[in-house]
Parts: sequence; C-alpha cells; structure tokens
Amino acid sequence: MTLGTSPALTLASARKTAAELHARVRLGEDPAAAKREGQRRAADTVEATLRVYLPEKKATLVPRSHVALERHLLRYAKAGVAGIYNLATYEKEKRTALSMWADHVMAAIEGRTAIIVAMRA
Repeated sequence: MTLGTSPALTLASARKTAAELHARVRLGEDPAAAKREGQRRAADTVEATLRVYLPEKKATLVPRSHVALERHLLRYAKAGVAGIYNLATYEKEKRTALSMWADHVMAAIEGRTAIIVAMRA
C-alpha cells in the first residue's frame, strides 16, 4: 500500500500515516482492502455520473462521435478518474471536468485544435 509521492508527502506525515495504518492493522482492520473498496465506490459514482452525462451530450454529437466518446469515457477514463475522487460526489465539478474532457476528445477525433483551460477558480 502506498502512502503518497515523495514530493507531496513529508517524512513526518508519512510516519504519522504509517503509524495510524499499523494501529488499524493491529486492531484487525485491513486498510488496503478499505482503500480498494473506496476506489470501487468512487468508480461506481463516476460511472453513474457518466450514465447521466452521456445521454445529454448525445444530442450535440454525430452518432459516430458519441459512440467514440462513450466508449472512451466508460472503458478507459472511468478507472483513471475513480482513483482521483474520494467518496464525496462532487457532481458539479465532475460534470465540468467531463464536459471539458469530452470537448478535448472530440477535438482530437475531429482533427481540430483543443483549447485547454485550467479548471481552477
């Protein structure tokens, strides 16, 4: 089980997290299994959001583009996005991110230049 990347995690923070995880293991818990379960639930949340988003986006796309977008988001993006989100829903943020990603994918499919915009407020 990883605790984080070295630039993002200080030694003191890593030691504290490791001590907390070790205490949980001594109590009979399985922190790695809990992490996997959280990621699985996050993946379910992302998939549910995609199932709402894709029909809305379908009206603005030609059929071939919609199929490509749906295949990409449901098959490839879901697994990667799931690890990013915690158990909160972040519906507004997800919708914004997925819309921007869909526009980027469509630009690549249609051969036009995508405009990448930072998502910071």
